[in-house]
Amino acid sequence: MITDSSGVPIGPGIFRRASRFDHSCHPNLEYIFQGKNLICLPVLPISTPEEARINYVDPLATREQRRKELLGRYFFYCECPLCQDSERDDRISALICCDTPLQSPGPKLLPSDQTEQPGLVRRCCQCDSVYDDACILQVITQFLEFREKAVTVEAIADSIILYRQMREISGPVGLRALSNYCSTGGEQVDRYSYYRLFGHPNSVYLAQVCRSACAGFAEEYTEPIAKTFGMSIGSTSWRTTLIDTLIACGLDLLYWKTHLLPWPAFVTGLHASIFAGFLLRHVTDHEFQSPEYMERIKSMCASTPSEPNLAQVLCRLINVADDILAPFAPFDDQIRNALVRLRSYL
Repeated sequence: MITDSSGVPIGPGIFRRASRFDHSCHPNLEYIFQGKNLICLPVLPISTPEEARINYVDPLATREQRRKELLGRYFFYCECPLCQDSERDDRISALICCDTPLQSPGPKLLPSDQTEQPGLVRRCCQCDSVYDDACILQVITQFLEFREKAVTVEAIADSIILYRQMREISGPVGLRALSNYCSTGGEQVDRYSYYRLFGHPNSVYLAQVCRSACAGFAEEYTEPIAKTFGMSIGSTSWRTTLIDTLIACGLDLLYWKTHLLPWPAFVTGLHASIFAGFLLRHVTDHEFQSPEYMERIKSMCASTPSEPNLAQVLCRLINVADDILAPFAPFDDQIRNALVRLRSYL
């Protein structure tokens, strides 16, 4: 499967030699596409050629999503080490209310006589809040639609709004809004209260939304996204809403990729490189050094970056990009030139 620069599949390809490599969701080979060629490099120790494994599917997915795609496209049920790691899958797919996961779906009960009602609900064991399971499934379906969308200005804009709702960031975003209701049992339920269940740092759904939003790092999308939200480039609302939100998305996606992908994935290095370029274009010297500005960004993030300012974030991004992408630089002029530029800032 040929992927785009973010690692999202865009179409099938036939590579006869590479087809010899078996799949693992925890691969020891990474690869890049060079025209009709596929460049594969080891990222983990390999003793024999038979041990070589590449990843066939999107790494930003739950075990169920990965297995479904592998079964439907490649006709096998994956039992790789990552798919057998139930603890990790529970972490990335958890629904968090009061710092603890919701209980498994159970029957609806009327408070008066504890009569069971049609449908299932999930409860928070701390605050006893009740969430309709049908609405949760509708929200997950919406996330899956975002994951499968092609990169467009509209998709990026919707991802920015969705991220802010997942993170409970108040205030509208310009003139654009998402449908905020889902139907369950003939009733309209406020979807907004459900989004926050997916807004924790380990959530793969948050990572998927962040990835869609981070496509907005590309310079060609800056003006179209601003127009979509009815904002002027350089205005206060543009900086405090769009730029700050994209930085928060970038940090949360970096956290997920560096903590929950158990190998030095090429897409992690690529994200770090593109994110660094975005900061250099849009963050002022004062903002790079400002602890107050960094605190404002941190207040939006699901993750908790340890850096006191964006200057140190930039240094970390450059180091991550260099560590992961340097082995690929001899085979790709764009990667080599990008690393040369980024190293000049250290």
